[in-house]
Amino acid sequence: MLFCSGKGTVNKFQDKGFLGAFRLDESRQLIGSIDSGALLLGALGFLKGRKATTYPTAEIKKLLENMGVEVVWESFVRHGNVATAAQCLSGQFLAGWVIETLVGPEQKEKALSSVAPLDSINVSI
Repeated sequence: MLFCSGKGTVNKFQDKGFLGAFRLDESRQLIGSIDSGALLLGALGFLKGRKATTYPTAEIKKLLENMGVEVVWESFVRHGNVATAAQCLSGQFLAGWVIETLVGPEQKEKALSSVAPLDSINVSI
């Protein structure tokens, strides 16, 4: 299960009915987030006492810290089957983690090569 960010995330992490609909088990599933989706992982208890990354705003940082999360400014943070990615451009790290875990490093490289940053491609202008 991957949680993304969006305008509603700051409200949904407080919605007990919404959160109660999830049946997640990190021993059997990959659970991840990008940007403010970390608020949902925090509210579900997957980040307590762990390091995590998110969109770098003071509001989100404080909300996560209030849940017992150590917020770090890194592109990607993983704890076993739980991972967080910061900002939209870190999505490749989250996707790469899922692909590599499920089907291997060769498939990850194959999939991500089509979205490699320009500075990693030899381009002549």
